[in-house]
Amino acid sequence: MTNENKTYSTKETAEILGIKERAVQTRCKKDNIRKKDNKYLITELIISNWKQKEEVNAKPNANANAKQLDIEIEALKKEITELKEQLAEYEIEENERIEVFTNEEYNLFQERLIEWRTQQKDSEHQQELFDAKILTLEQSADHYKNSYYYQRKQNEKFINMHEKLLDTIQLNSKEGYIKTVVEAKNTNWSKE
Repeated sequence: MTNENKTYSTKETAEILGIKERAVQTRCKKDNIRKKDNKYLITELIISNWKQKEEVNAKPNANANAKQLDIEIEALKKEITELKEQLAEYEIEENERIEVFTNEEYNLFQERLIEWRTQQKDSEHQQELFDAKILTLEQSADHYKNSYYYQRKQNEKFINMHEKLLDTIQLNSKEGYIKTVVEAKNTNWSKE
């Protein structure tokens, strides 16, 4: 049961409402609350009215706070989506990996990578030269082999020509000898 004639001090009212005593004094001035012996006479009815006003004022604030929370939640959802999209760039397969370098380490890595590429190009160039030399040597071997067989055939032809020449010379010599012998027999010359 409430006692409507009971009055409360500003300190007691502040404790009941959960606000500062100075705020209670401001409300008393605003609402023209009576004073007695330089103290405000705050009744339960006045406290009840103030509580109702707080509840009414709290509802719009609650709605405003709810709207603000909704806006903040939407902003956070959007930020999460954006972060997930950024993170998707770094998704890696099982056969991939991501390394983190300091600037100095990255510069050293980059220098070594350039050196490696240069060495690879030099190595590829040396391999091309080696392959070309092998090709040239194989071509030279084929050339000398073909030259050998050509010279061999030429020598065989030359030998055959010489054999025929010798055969012809021998035949001529025999014919000349026979002719000389026949002529000598046909002449009457005697042995003396």
